[in-house]
Amino acid sequence: MNEKLPMMSAQAGETRSYIKGNTTKYVKLNVGGALYNTTIGTLTKHDNMLRAMFSGRMEVLTDADGTVLFI
Repeated sequence: MNEKLPMMSAQAGETRSYIKGNTTKYVKLNVGGALYNTTIGTLTKHDNMLRAMFSGRMEVLTDADGTVLFI
């Protein structure tokens, strides 16, 4: 489930999304300009903010390519 929801605070080409999927699904991350690829399983392994972000309970900011942005 990768539902795109436009949000007024997002910049041009950016959207807010709920990301939830199979633990083997890869996601792209942009962390302060550094790009990473990892699985949802890795991000949700421990009970922390990343688990909440990728459980589908929280919105995450994504760019036009679907890369999750950590700004």
